[in-house]
Amino acid sequence: MTRVGIPPVKEMLAAGLLVAAGTDNVMFNSVDIFSEMRFLSSLCQIDEGQVLRICTRAGALALGLNCGVIESGMDARVTVLNKDSYNLSGAKNILRSVVRRARAGDIVFCSGDTGAGARMR
Repeated sequence: MTRVGIPPVKEMLAAGLLVAAGTDNVMFNSVDIFSEMRFLSSLCQIDEGQVLRICTRAGALALGLNCGVIESGMDARVTVLNKDSYNLSGAKNILRSVVRRARAGDIVFCSGDTGAGARMR
């Protein structure tokens, strides 16, 4: 245990800070953005829309990348999930289900890769 505590994400967002999440700590955690989304949503108690932005657009902004949203002029980095997977089938609130239930095995396409569990880039 590193005893670093739970980051004050709600307060940082309220202060107007750019809050981004990533998976760079492979020595202590798995490289799984879906786990990061579940952590942010549950322990930091922020809504799923904010979680998705933190893990997409905010991360891209923090790295100086022109992606993270689907808009004209933006670079396309797309991840497609299998809505019929065990984790996502029957979802009434797809955003909540993606943030709280999706797993890497639900990926069927990711920035050019295809197949169940396509490797994320």
